[in-house]
Amino acid sequence: MREGSRCSVVERGGEMKIYFGIDIGGHEHTVHFLDEQKRPVRDDLSIPDDVEGYDRLVSEVRELEEKYPGSEFHGGAEATGIYWRNLFFYFQRALPEVKLSLINPLQTKRFKELELKRIHTDVADCRSIARFMATFRVEPTHLADEHMADLCELTRYRKVKLKEYSRYRNYLHRYLKIAFP
Repeated sequence: MREGSRCSVVERGGEMKIYFGIDIGGHEHTVHFLDEQKRPVRDDLSIPDDVEGYDRLVSEVRELEEKYPGSEFHGGAEATGIYWRNLFFYFQRALPEVKLSLINPLQTKRFKELELKRIHTDVADCRSIARFMATFRVEPTHLADEHMADLCELTRYRKVKLKEYSRYRNYLHRYLKIAFP
């Protein structure tokens, strides 16, 4: 099956698109690669959430670039928590030609419901994300550089802490008024 896919890429002039879905985890990420016809182009890949794991993913994508020359690569992951950030910024630096998209988790949840998928494992989720990417041709997410994203995160954190400070100050004033009228 893979050899047939490779031949069709060569015959078409390398215009194939390869999609990959990443199920982001706190300690491990699972990746699934598909072609345009939603056929797997390699086995599922599990990588740890560290630099060695990111390097492994980059080298796997580079191997696929060699195997399918001229192909366009587009990966996607759900934007949940902060665990996607390190992987995306590392990937953006290492392979800037590869498109990446952050997907609303509700979209992938509804997509799984449409497919009548009830299994909720890392492998099933990464496969579902890859199929979602291949089905809907999701637009790439343009991320600010890493330092700007960190600055935005710190600004949001400051805003939350200022609100928290005001709320506690108001509680204190209220209790002082109750205790000492």
